[in-house]
This record gives sequence, C-alpha cells and structure tokens, in this order.
Amino acid sequence: MENKTIIRMYTPEDKQEIIHLYEKVWQKEKAQRIAQLWQWKYHNHPWQEKEMYPSRVVERNKKIIGFIGAYPAKIKLGEKTLDGLWLGDFMIDPDHRGFAGYRLAKAILEQEPVLLGKTDNGTEEGAISYRLWKKLVAPKKFDMTPVYNFTKRISIENTIKRMTKSLVVAVLCDKLWMLLQDIRLKFRKPNADSEILVKKITHFDEQCEELFKTIMDESVNVSYRTVEYMNWRYVQMPATEYTILIASRNTKPTGYIILRAVKELGKLNGRIVELMVLKDQKTTPAALLEKANRFFRGNKVGIVTAFNFRDEFIQDALERAGYSQFGRSSEALKYIVQCPNKDCFYSERWRIFMGDSDYEMD
Repeated sequence: MENKTIIRMYTPEDKQEIIHLYEKVWQKEKAQRIAQLWQWKYHNHPWQEKEMYPSRVVERNKKIIGFIGAYPAKIKLGEKTLDGLWLGDFMIDPDHRGFAGYRLAKAILEQEPVLLGKTDNGTEEGAISYRLWKKLVAPKKFDMTPVYNFTKRISIENTIKRMTKSLVVAVLCDKLWMLLQDIRLKFRKPNADSEILVKKITHFDEQCEELFKTIMDESVNVSYRTVEYMNWRYVQMPATEYTILIASRNTKPTGYIILRAVKELGKLNGRIVELMVLKDQKTTPAALLEKANRFFRGNKVGIVTAFNFRDEFIQDALERAGYSQFGRSSEALKYIVQCPNKDCFYSERWRIFMGDSDYEMD
C-alpha cells in the first residue's frame, strides 16, 4: 500500500480523531482535559476567523497521524501591532515519528510572519523541541526568551501536618512561622497607599479597556490584551477558576493581578498568572500582592510561583513581599518568537506571563 502523506488545514470534523491521538501520545487524563477545552480554544477565540482554522493535521493513508494546534495572537513588537499565531498541542503518532513532524512544523511556520510558542528539550507535552525550532528557523529571525521564576512559601501548615500527624501542632507552627515572616518583611514593605482600592471582579468591563490600552502603549514586546480577549482567556475558559483582582485610584483602574490555586503532585500551590500595572503607579503592585497573599493564605496554598516580570518596580515589589528570584529556567520553559525582521526584537524586554502560555503552566 502506498504511504501517501498530506498536510492540510484542520476542520471541526477532525476533533475526535485528534483527541484519540492525544490519548495515545499523552495518556487518557490529558486527552480528557484537552477535550474539555477544545471548543473554547480552537473555535471560540475572539480573533478567530470563521471556518479559517490555522491549525494543521498530517494524514497518512487518510488517517491523522499528527497535529499542531494554533490560535490567533496579536503581538506588539516595538511600535507595531502584528497579527500572528500562538502554537501548541504539537504531537505525532509514536508509530510515525520522524519526517512527518518536521514537515508539519515547517508548514505552520510558513503560514504566518509572526509566531509565538514554547520550546522544551523534547519531553514536555505539546511543546516544539528547541532543536526542531533551530532547525526550522533562521537564528537571525527569532528571539528565545528564558523565563525567570519568583517563588514564595505562603504556609507551612500542610508540611508540618504531614510530619507530625497533628493538625493542632501544624496550625500553631504555621502561625508562629507567619509571625516571624511578617516581622522580617516589615522593614522591606513600602508604606501602604490608602488611596488604592483593590477589589475582586468577575469579568473585565469597558473601564478596563483604557487600562489595557495604556499598558500596551507602555510595553515594548507584549502579547496584546483587550477586554474581549481577557474575558475569553480568564472568564470563559472551561473547568478552570481564576481570581481576578483590580486596583484603582479615585475609581480609575491602575493595575490588576490574576491568581490561581492548583493541585500539583498532591500539593496545593499558587500561581500569579498575570500582574500588570501602569508604570507611574509605583505603589499599586504592593497593594495587589498584599491581597494576593490573603487569597493564597485563605486557600491554604503552600508555595506561590510567578515569573517573567520585566518591570524593575514590579520585581522590587515581589522581593519586598518576600518572593525570591529562582533564576533562569531550564530548556522546558522557553518562549520563542519568529519575526521576518530581526530588528523588531528588543532582547530581555518581553512581558510574557503564565497566562500567555498554552501548556497548562498557569
């Protein structure tokens, strides 16, 4: 039988076959998760053109053996806002590894002038390996940004409870530990700004549009944000709960923070998914982080992670709030951007957050 291999545009009729492939490559639990997100992710994106799906599949003898998912992105590079794609869910049937994967990745790379994605060392689900990116993309046309991690321990209650088997001892130790932490941080925290009001919101409204526009204007390299996009990303996402806090001064929004508590390897940890603040609002990050700390404490989160904050005053606020910079990431946490013009890149000046990722990092 002739092994005829073709690469074509994804259609909605391909979904079930791709889900089966996902289960074969990444096991049943991950396949169930992507099935939950599928309609939201690949069909309901606010910038998705109707019936013009950028994702691609590989067929061999009319059977799908590979898939690379993509959805629309708008990227501000320097002074220009460009249309592009975020890449994700890259997989090849283990029985057909090799040239098919290279051809599939090459097809998607040739589709758009500006592409964003995440690379790894070839072991993490969905990501395109770093070696494949380098093979496909001319070095002068892409920027590889390593991720910087900030972490903070919020509570030791669960750790002590596992060690002592006593809830009373765990609670007492946790309270004493928190008291010592507060004393230690007291001299590092800036004075509270009584004019800043931080409140929880259920969705982004029209008042936030001006905030997003100003933040975009102040940023050099950033994935674009609008009210419509942010509500799609954080309010409409199935089976995922985010907590959105917005700061305002005299009723005018000055910044926001997006939080999530998630179970990892049996432990409840926290994530600062996004933290965006107007550049002239130097005291807003501290106000947002104080509320975030209360949220994480209330949810009995152990460790909180944040990453890739390029603004020095936000990094300073994180450190004053007790976060420690963990350093540059491993290969498994790199973002790659392709652009035809190498002059559009500003090294180390990206504002990329967990929420920009398509790989369950948030």
